[in-house]
Amino acid sequence: MEKSEKKSYVDVVRGQARKEWKGPAFNTQIQNLPWMVRSAVGKYNAGLDFDQLGEEFVRGGMNMIQVRSMGDNLALLTPREGENMEEVIKLNREWFDSFFVSIEPWTESRVASHKKVWMRCYGLPISLWNNTCFARVIGEAVSLISIDKATLMWENLQFARLQIRIENNCYIRMAKKMRINGHLLSISIEEESPVAQ
Repeated sequence: MEKSEKKSYVDVVRGQARKEWKGPAFNTQIQNLPWMVRSAVGKYNAGLDFDQLGEEFVRGGMNMIQVRSMGDNLALLTPREGENMEEVIKLNREWFDSFFVSIEPWTESRVASHKKVWMRCYGLPISLWNNTCFARVIGEAVSLISIDKATLMWENLQFARLQIRIENNCYIRMAKKMRINGHLLSISIEEESPVAQ
């Protein structure tokens, strides 16, 4: 019987890292255009949506900055040619702090790890259409962001339409039975395709 070779923790981790990825891999051209390099990435407050953020930039007179959504609650802030993002933030620190949790210089590795999507919930009686029930039905793996106005106003009673926040690599589609207020219910939940929105 052969004696097993003793490996250090570092050797084991290095070995795992080399063998771990079995999916596609390739190299491609990286673009660091001047406007990208001048930009910053702002993580805006959870209670704010991107459209509201854009309105705040107009109201605040910040037309020297182009604001683009990067997904989730990240915005790319690009100053006009000749403007310096760092200076604009420094001069308006209080204004920026009222909308952003953090603002950092853009780097190529800065991407959103989560996405906001709309989903439909079928099989839930309209008498149970409330924040608490929706949050329990969708589960702990996702966060309930908002409820569609048509759902809140009981205009469309086929399904409840909810906006949620989930990791980028997830897709929601499930059917489950739940006992709510003593009643056994068959509920199905599915993510809407972008076309359906």
